[in-house]
Amino acid sequence: MPFQWIVEEQAKAYQRDHLGYDWKRLNVRFEECENEIARQEIIHSLSEETRASQRAWDKEFQNIYRDAKSAFQALFEASEKRPSLREVTDKLLAEGGAHLEIGADLIEKAAGTRPSEADTKEFVERCPPFKALLVALCFAQYDRCIRSERQQSMGKAGRVDMLSAVYLPYCKTYVTNDGGQYKALNAVAELMYAEVSVVLYEDFKSQLFGLKP
Repeated sequence: MPFQWIVEEQAKAYQRDHLGYDWKRLNVRFEECENEIARQEIIHSLSEETRASQRAWDKEFQNIYRDAKSAFQALFEASEKRPSLREVTDKLLAEGGAHLEIGADLIEKAAGTRPSEADTKEFVERCPPFKALLVALCFAQYDRCIRSERQQSMGKAGRVDMLSAVYLPYCKTYVTNDGGQYKALNAVAELMYAEVSVVLYEDFKSQLFGLKP
C-alpha cells in the first residue's frame, strides 16, 4: 500500500481494538497495483500526472521548512551547543511535544476520533510504521531547520523520501538509489533502533551478484 494508506489503516485498526491491536496483522499488499505492474494498462498515462503532483507536493514540503528555518536558527544561534538529532526527536515526541500532536492529528484524520495524548503515545510505541513516520518528520525538521549551517547537511531528503520511512519496519533491507534518502533513512532507523539495513542500489547490486565482498 502507499504509505498514507498504511498509516490510515493502522490507526483504524488500533481504534477498533486497542487491546488486541497488532500492527503486523494488517495486510499491506496492494494487489491492484501488483496486477497493474504486470499488465501495464494505465500506468504510463498516470505516471506523468503522478510525477507532476509529487513535484508540487515536494515543493510545498520544502517550503514549510524553508519558511520556518530563520526562526529556528535565531532560537539556537545564541546557544553554546545545539541539541543533537536524538535530543530534538525525543523532545518532539515526548509528552506535550509538537510531533506527538501531529500524530494525534493523523490518527483523527484516519479514524474520525481524536485520541488522548496517552493513546497517541501508546499507538506510536505499538505501531513501528507510524513511529517511523513521525521520527522521519523530526529528522526533516532537524536537518532543514535546526542543524547549524556549519554542520554538513544530513541529506535534505524530499517528501516521498522521508514519508517512505513508513516501510522501514516491514523490511530487513531497504534499497534506495537516492543518496539523500539513504542518509536520512539510516538516521531514522538508528533513532528507532530498527533492525533494517538501508543500502544504496549500487552496493546492493554488487553484493547480490557477488561483485563485492
